[in-house]
Amino acid sequence: MYRWKFGIDVKSLPQKFEELLDRLHAKKNGSQWMALCPAHEDRNPSLSLTKKNGKILLYCHAGCSPEAVCEALGLDIADLFAESSNDSGPRIVATYPYYDEEGNTLFEVVRYEPKAFRQRRPDGKGGWTWNLDGVKRVLYSLPGIESAEHVVIVEGEKDVCSALELGIFATCNPFGAGKWRDEYSECLRGKYCIIVADADQAGWKHAQQIAASLHLRARSIKVIEMPGAKDLTEWVERGGTKEALQALIAAAPEWREAEANNEQSMGSLSTAELFAVQDVKVDWLAWPFAAVGLTSILDALPKLGKTRFLLEGIRASLTNRPFLNLPTQPMRIVYVSEQSSASLAMQCREVGFTGQEPVEELRWITREHWSRYVFTDFLKKLEKDFLQNGAYTFLAFDCWHTIARLEDENAASEVNRLGNLTIDLATRNKLALTLNRHDRKSGGDVGVSGRSSIQLSGLVDVILHLVRVANQPTQRKLELLGRVPGLPNEQLIDLVNGTYVNWGSPETLTLTDKTAQVGTWLEEEPTLTGEQIVARFANQVPPVELSLSSANRYKAEAKQNRKKKP
Repeated sequence: MYRWKFGIDVKSLPQKFEELLDRLHAKKNGSQWMALCPAHEDRNPSLSLTKKNGKILLYCHAGCSPEAVCEALGLDIADLFAESSNDSGPRIVATYPYYDEEGNTLFEVVRYEPKAFRQRRPDGKGGWTWNLDGVKRVLYSLPGIESAEHVVIVEGEKDVCSALELGIFATCNPFGAGKWRDEYSECLRGKYCIIVADADQAGWKHAQQIAASLHLRARSIKVIEMPGAKDLTEWVERGGTKEALQALIAAAPEWREAEANNEQSMGSLSTAELFAVQDVKVDWLAWPFAAVGLTSILDALPKLGKTRFLLEGIRASLTNRPFLNLPTQPMRIVYVSEQSSASLAMQCREVGFTGQEPVEELRWITREHWSRYVFTDFLKKLEKDFLQNGAYTFLAFDCWHTIARLEDENAASEVNRLGNLTIDLATRNKLALTLNRHDRKSGGDVGVSGRSSIQLSGLVDVILHLVRVANQPTQRKLELLGRVPGLPNEQLIDLVNGTYVNWGSPETLTLTDKTAQVGTWLEEEPTLTGEQIVARFANQVPPVELSLSSANRYKAEAKQNRKKKP
């Protein structure tokens, strides 16, 4: 029986070992792990795995060589060793084997970091020849196509693996977009074919090329794009599910031959497709201001901490730390500031940036850069120079109305025009977007406190408002309003030891009186334990971390306070 065999990412040795154990469903046996050997028809686990002296040791008790085991797994022997920290050149991060109908290896596509691809074929001696001279070109996962009734066709091997992880069969052609051959379509004759187009012009053209080739061969042809993502892998990483993908496929119309000769359509959604988009969870890079596909505004009076708030969140993301007690994800940031370079540098040093952050992860654009352009031209230049091809994931304007150079910040038509151009830029490039904005002197409720027309508030998904807390210089009340389900109305945050801490809802929790909160709980449930107190704080939105010893201390203080009451 044919077994799927995929490449493995090159990671640290412990990560490699854990991934290998997981893939082989290995079980612990004394000091080693045992698994079914993939190099022969194994019914009783005969492959032992151990990690020792910077390498992974494979031993098949039935006699298969380590090379044969690696071949069956789609690995190189080099994948069993720890990476050299001194190797700064290209490194293999994945191998994608292409098989003939019988499951024999024809060639491999090898992916490197920095991103590059090479191809190699077996040399017949247990090694590789780095060309494909005389080798038949086939579809990826070819052995599984014959038994598949529905086939999803994607642009690259990584997307195939993402589909298979969902439990959906997929294939692709080698060498990427524009390389489809009519002979590949013969393998798909009579199949129900779903083509997933990457969200760019090249991806759309590639999808149309495949559809035209499949015309009169396939039983059914549909072309879809993944909503809110550039490809299937990114969509899955953002929470896409098998059920949501099946809903998108079911709702998609049949491809028509006329589409191949037209430009990319404007696009639209059926209700089922719209609901499938909603099924993908909000992908917070840094709660509550940065989420892929969403736009937020952060309002506050000047010098009240808007910039510090964003910089703290960005730094937490880059250093893999929580922000406001919630986990962050790695972001690649373009930060457009109203400040001069010298002014912004002082603030960044204060927050804790080191100067060692790679420009590929964090790019600063200051007044010296954007002030040479009118705003509409600046947006075009920004997109052309930095934002295309998915290089960055988060875009911030601090403060937007200054950088946009509004002639009349109260003119709804001008705010609407420039605001939509900014949001369209982020949408086209799959970016999270945050716009900082100064409050009016008179202030106001969240959503109406900011300078410029209220029109801008109506365009965004989340509005955040920082308000000073009386007699508490480091505390701010964070007010929240938006379309995203589950947002709390208010949170009390505090800058503690250079890091923002979230103390939860101001109505139930203050910085100086967790004891009062515990006292309230004890009045309702006198037998409350320290573990239960920890759990209740953890269930705050967002959660508040608390040690068991602290919980017991607050409990004791609360009981003591009750005794003091007359």
